[in-house]
Amino acid sequence: MRLLRLSLALLPVIAGVVTWWAARTSTQVRKDPEGHGLTIMLPGAMPLLNPFWQSGEIERQIVDLLHQPMVRIGQEGHLQPGLAAGWGWSQRVTCWFANADIARSAAEHLQSLDADRWIEWQLDEVNPQGTELSLKFASPDPSHPDAVLRELASFDPLPIDFIRVSAQDQMRAFHAHFLKTSVEQGQIRRTWFDADHTAEFVISGTPGNAVEEMRQYYESRPDIGAQLTLLGRVAALREPVLEFRLKPDATWPDKTPVTSADAAATARYVIDSGWPVPNHESFRQIQSLDTPQPDRLRIVYRDFLGAALCGWVDFPILPASWLERNPPDTLLASLATQVAPGAGDYQVTARRGDALILDPKNVESPTPPRLRFQAGANDFVTQAGFATRTIDVFWPPLDRLAQLRQNPDARIVSAPPRSRLMVVWNTHHPALKDARVRRAFLLGTDRSALIEDLVPGAGGLHDGVFKPDLWYTPATPITPHDPEAAAELLDAAGWLTDVTTGLRKRPEGTLKINLLTTAGNEQREALARLLATQWNKLGAEVEIQAVSWDEMIDQKLLTREFDAAILGFDFETSWDQLPLWHSSQARPGGLNFSGLSDRQTDLLLETLRTTFNPDAVPAIAEDLQKRLTQLSPVLPLFTDLQPAVLRSSLKLPGPMPDSRLTLRALALPPEADKPTPAPHMRLPEKEDENLTTPPPTAPIPPPMRLPSDDEPVPPPPPPPPPVEPTADPPPAPKEAAPGS
Repeated sequence: MRLLRLSLALLPVIAGVVTWWAARTSTQVRKDPEGHGLTIMLPGAMPLLNPFWQSGEIERQIVDLLHQPMVRIGQEGHLQPGLAAGWGWSQRVTCWFANADIARSAAEHLQSLDADRWIEWQLDEVNPQGTELSLKFASPDPSHPDAVLRELASFDPLPIDFIRVSAQDQMRAFHAHFLKTSVEQGQIRRTWFDADHTAEFVISGTPGNAVEEMRQYYESRPDIGAQLTLLGRVAALREPVLEFRLKPDATWPDKTPVTSADAAATARYVIDSGWPVPNHESFRQIQSLDTPQPDRLRIVYRDFLGAALCGWVDFPILPASWLERNPPDTLLASLATQVAPGAGDYQVTARRGDALILDPKNVESPTPPRLRFQAGANDFVTQAGFATRTIDVFWPPLDRLAQLRQNPDARIVSAPPRSRLMVVWNTHHPALKDARVRRAFLLGTDRSALIEDLVPGAGGLHDGVFKPDLWYTPATPITPHDPEAAAELLDAAGWLTDVTTGLRKRPEGTLKINLLTTAGNEQREALARLLATQWNKLGAEVEIQAVSWDEMIDQKLLTREFDAAILGFDFETSWDQLPLWHSSQARPGGLNFSGLSDRQTDLLLETLRTTFNPDAVPAIAEDLQKRLTQLSPVLPLFTDLQPAVLRSSLKLPGPMPDSRLTLRALALPPEADKPTPAPHMRLPEKEDENLTTPPPTAPIPPPMRLPSDDEPVPPPPPPPPPVEPTADPPPAPKEAAPGS
C-alpha cells in the first residue's frame, strides 16, 4: 500500500519530466537560423526517399517536394506543366520501297501536291532516307494517313509484317545470335521485347525473306521451344509520337540545367530495372526515346495509347549522370547514404538519424517554410509535442482520432485516396451472372459500418472506377445502403426466401457464395467475416476461404476458379481501363478477373484507350462509368484515407479542402490550374530530324501484374545479364488497399 501511494504521488512528476523531454526533443528538430518553418512528426522510421517506389503516402509526398515530374496534377485535378513547358502528340508513318529511287519519287509526288491537301491531311513533313519514306502528321489520329497512303499505292510500298516470337526464355540472347548469322537482318525495322520470353518484330523487305529466315533458325533449334506468329500485314507502319519541350530555367541542386537526356535516361532506367512506377503500362509501349535538342524529348510508342501521357505524370526525373553512377542493383544501398538529387521545389539540407530538414530550393516572396521532419517518436511524445506547440503536423493512430476531433487546436485532414478495396464478382457464376444479383449485394452492404468497424476515420466511399478528383472523373453518386431495395432485386431475379432457413433459393439450389480473402491479413479476414454476416441477412450462404496471395492470383483469379474475391487496387492517373474490363481480357490469364463481356463496354474502352486529347476524355469516361455501374462487375467497398492532424492556427499559403492535404499544399501556394496544352504543338524543324540519339537497347518492360499489399516489398531485380534472365518479379505495392 505504501508503495502504491508513493507511485501515485510521483505520477505528476513523471508526467512533467516526460512532457519536458518530449518538448525538448521536438524543439531540437524545430530550430533553424530564421526561426520559422513547419515541424512534422512522422509515424514509424525515416523513409528511404526512393524516387521510384515509396513505401507509403507520406514518403510519396516528401519525394514529390524533392523531385519534379514532366507533368503533374494540379490542386484542382487538372494536368499542369512540371519540367515540361508544353507537350503534344503527332504521328510518324513509315513506308519502305524496293529501292531509294522509288522512295525519292514517292516523296517528290507528295511534295508536288497542292498545299491545301497537306492541310486537309494534317501532313507536316515528308522525308525520304534511302529506301525509307517517313511522313509526319500533326495529329495522332490513325485514320488521317489513309488518303496519303492511297496516293502512294502506285509506287508499290513493300509489305510490312508484324511477327511475334515466343520462347521459353533467353529470347534476347537467341535473337542476338540470330542477327550474327542473318543475311536479311536489314529487313528487321523494329524490335521490341516483353520480358525475356517474347519479342515482336516489324519486318519489311522482299516478301517473306526475313520471316522465312527467322522461321528456319528457330525450327532448327527445337530445344528453344519457340513459336512464330504472324500478327498482321500492312502497307505502312503507324506510330504515335509524344514530344515534350522542357522549361529553360529548370536546374538540379548543383545549378546545372535539366535536359532531355536526363528525362530519357530516367525512363530507360525504370524500364530496365522493372520498378513498378504508377502507370507503368505506358512505359512498356515505348519503342524509342530521342533527344533532338537539349530541351526536346521525343517518345515513339508502339501502340495508339492515348493515356501514355499519364506515364509521365508525377514521374520523377533524375540527372543522367547520377543514374549512371548508381545502377539499379545498387540503388537501395545508395539511397541509404545519400539522397537522389531532384529538380523539385525543395532540397535536403540536413539528414541525420531520425531527423530530416528540407529547405526551399529557390528564394521566393513569400519564402516557403523550412520543413523539419522527425521520425521514431512514440505516440505520447508526439501528443506532448503537439500540446506544447512544438509539432505542427502528425499522423495519429486511428484509435485517437475521436479524441483529437474534440481538440479545438487540431484540424483533422487527409490526403487524396490512392487505393481502394472491392469485391470482384465472377460474372459467369450461376447466381452472379445476373447483374440484378450483383447490384443487390451492393445495396445490401453497409459500407459505412465496415469503415467504422475496421478503419474508423481512415476510409472513404467512392463508387467510380476512376481516381477521384481528376478532371475527367465523372461525379458518381454513392449507392446508399438499402436492404429493402436489395431484397426486391433478389426477388425479381427469382431468388426467394425460404421461410424455414432464411436463405434465398431457386429450384436449382441455394444462393451460396465462396468469398476469397488473403490468408494472414487479419483486417482482410475480419472484413470477409463482416461481409459474410451482412450478406447472410440478405439470404446468402457465404463460405469464407482464406488463401495466400499467390494462390489467389495464380490458381483462382487468373483461372477464373472463384465466386467472389476481396481485392485491393491502386488508383492510377491513366484513363485507360481496357485491361480490367475488356472482353479480350476476360479469358483465363487476362486481368479482367470478373470475366465481364459486354460489347458496349468494349467500344467505350477502345475509344477511351485511343483518345489523345485530354479534353475529350471526360465525356467518354462518364459513359463508361454509367455502363459499368449498370453491370456491377465489382462491389466497391471503400478507399484509403491517411488521417493527419494539422495545427488549426497554421496559416496556409492557399485554400485547402480537408480531404486534400498534401505537404505541397502546406508549404507552397497553389498554382492556378492551367488549360491542358493542346494536342498539337510546334513540331521540330527539319534540321532537328538528324539530331537523334539511338533508341535504348533491349529494354525489359515490367510485366503487367496486379499490385498486392499482401506481399513483402523486395528490392527491384537488377537488369538481367545478356543470356540468363532474372526470374524475380518487380516489387509489389504495399498500399494497394486500405487497412493493410
